[in-house]
Amino acid sequence: LDNTRMLYYRDGKTASVAVYERGKGKDLLRAISTNGKVDAALSMRTDATVVSDEYTMMMIAALPLSMRDRFDRVGVIGFGSGMTTHALLGSQRIGRVDTIEIEPMMVEGARLFGDRVSRAYEDRRSHIVIDDAKAFFASSPKRYDLIVSEPSNPWMGGTATLFSEEFYAFLPRHLEEDGIFLQWLQLYEIDPALVGSVLRAMLGHFSDVQAYLSNGEDLLLVAVPRGRVPALGARLFGDAGLREDLSRLGLREVRDLQDTFIMD
Repeated sequence: LDNTRMLYYRDGKTASVAVYERGKGKDLLRAISTNGKVDAALSMRTDATVVSDEYTMMMIAALPLSMRDRFDRVGVIGFGSGMTTHALLGSQRIGRVDTIEIEPMMVEGARLFGDRVSRAYEDRRSHIVIDDAKAFFASSPKRYDLIVSEPSNPWMGGTATLFSEEFYAFLPRHLEEDGIFLQWLQLYEIDPALVGSVLRAMLGHFSDVQAYLSNGEDLLLVAVPRGRVPALGARLFGDAGLREDLSRLGLREVRDLQDTFIMD
């Protein structure tokens, strides 16, 4: 497009990664893509209109942070724009975040999102690991209080295994007894049968799963291997580092989060 400017392009070990921008001033938007498919897009100014991906990435942090008082160890599968890791680290109730990304060029390119994702690179609690997610967890004896999986769409090459029954059988072994798992499942360019297969795979290995809709086209599945998914609480709104971003999305009280719940 005439108003699109390429800022970054690299052929990585597993994918071609590009970052581009369009618009200017208050309307400036940047996006990062893998093999031509956009994985995340952000407004570069916080006083601009919220992009749909921002709702999802903030909600990924907001939901678990409203359910428990503290997460000492968090694992994030897939770096994307870095905003999910950045949002999680907006809370001082997070002890450490390991972000596992298989493609180094994603991490390099996402630096162009600047202040919107700065905590992912600069916070001392952030640890970026270049590795295959399953290999990383298999080699680590430590368990996690929260694991977030946000790979690209299930039909993209190399990501289908992260939505499989084998993966969901493997994952609970790496969660603490009261650990939480959160899966980002894109609902666009997908058919109901594929969505159903992901839900069936999860329900076979988790005792409780709840579904939230972040922006009309992204499903957030919160699951626990034992017991029930914790109730949403107001503790999230005490996180000073997140309050402004949450308010920008219209999330000002627990009821606003509860309104995104669609299915148990």
